[in-house]
Amino acid sequence: VFRSDVFGSVPAAEYDLIYWNLPYYDDPTPLLSRLFDAAPTYLSDAGSMVLGFNGKPLPVATLLDVLGRYPGLEVERVRSYWWNLHALVSIRKAST
Repeated sequence: VFRSDVFGSVPAAEYDLIYWNLPYYDDPTPLLSRLFDAAPTYLSDAGSMVLGFNGKPLPVATLLDVLGRYPGLEVERVRSYWWNLHALVSIRKAST
């Protein structure tokens, strides 16, 4: 487990699982952009990145819109829960 500002404190390697609990910001786009830009370097070919976040300040559609700007990544699965506003989005390297 690494506590880091995006990947700033994470050793350069390929990981099978990256989990990020998205912080609450008025505009998370700059953080998401940094994450999505660097993620393909850190994900193994079979790896997944799971983002956990509150869907009220950050609607899933907004996250997916930002992700759409990064062709090296694709959505694996989106999970939302009826009993609260949290969501999980699983992302992997795009198939080539």
